[in-house]
Amino acid sequence: MKILRAVVPTDSAETAHFLACHTLPLGIKEDAQHAPHQVVARATCSLLEISKKHFFVTCSHVLDKLQEIQIEHPNAQLAAYTTVPHFTELYGFSLVDSESEILDVAIFRGQEDRVELPERSFIPYNGSYLADPVIGEYVCIVGYPSETVEVTEGRADLNYMQLIFPISSVSDRHIVLADETGQRRFRDFIEPQKMGVDLGGLSGSAAYVLRNFIYRFIGVVKECHERDNTILISRLGCLNPDGTIDRSRMPY
Repeated sequence: MKILRAVVPTDSAETAHFLACHTLPLGIKEDAQHAPHQVVARATCSLLEISKKHFFVTCSHVLDKLQEIQIEHPNAQLAAYTTVPHFTELYGFSLVDSESEILDVAIFRGQEDRVELPERSFIPYNGSYLADPVIGEYVCIVGYPSETVEVTEGRADLNYMQLIFPISSVSDRHIVLADETGQRRFRDFIEPQKMGVDLGGLSGSAAYVLRNFIYRFIGVVKECHERDNTILISRLGCLNPDGTIDRSRMPY
């Protein structure tokens, strides 16, 4: 995954747009027949290409929420959204695999092995996944917190948010982004008076390290702890060519 120009600042609008093209906002509706603005929960999914097949990756707790809602609303539906070339609701996903205890990841596929989405790209997992992130390297995340997504009967604003934080620690399971100095700053380019955004809905967002001018995929956002501003990224170096999880390579 390369930025087209030789030098583009990581914290630029161009970089944020480039990375946002590899994710989609998700929504859960209590009934498949409900309109898109009747979503009861939101998250983000990351678009992965593994062995020339397309997959949609989010957190297992998003799947858990869907299944919880389906107890009382059997026709509940998970959908993704895009506004290119016009507002479109994507549904009909089938579950490939999930793991909730360690990775907190759920992997879905569409109705075909490959899915064409205008102005969206799938992260090339086999050539992009970075197995050796280092403490201090900066991680870039672009996703769709619920607070930045607004869908009504007449309009849809699917606004993404970009986060850039240094790695605090790395384990077999997680990459931790902790606010160790308490000096993180929030900047809203549209509403400068805003002092922050609730990160609920960011789960499932792809995370990258920029190394040698290439954005390398390192996993997806698993948790955002609002109390201490810590973000956990689930490492996903154990995916098989068919999109399933290789339990023999999964960290325990």
